[in-house]
Amino acid sequence: MDQQDYSLVWQSVLEDVQKELSEANFKTWFLSTRLDSIDEKSGLATVTTPNNFVSKNLQERYLPKILTLVKKHRPSSNIHSVEYKV
Repeated sequence: MDQQDYSLVWQSVLEDVQKELSEANFKTWFLSTRLDSIDEKSGLATVTTPNNFVSKNLQERYLPKILTLVKKHRPSSNIHSVEYKV
């Protein structure tokens, strides 16, 4: 998978998340994020966020949703965890 593929997967994830959240929550927690990689061997997806506060909140409040949606839009992946980087 290359960066363009990750961008397409993440765009689909964001479209689904946007349908479920208020505009303010979506802009605060998701708008400035991107999917950087998926390591199929370790089952780890890496998401870049603008700061540690956003990373922490995504981990605490949205991890199950993120995992479900990444799996939905990348069904061949074996994702079971997400790492956040700034």
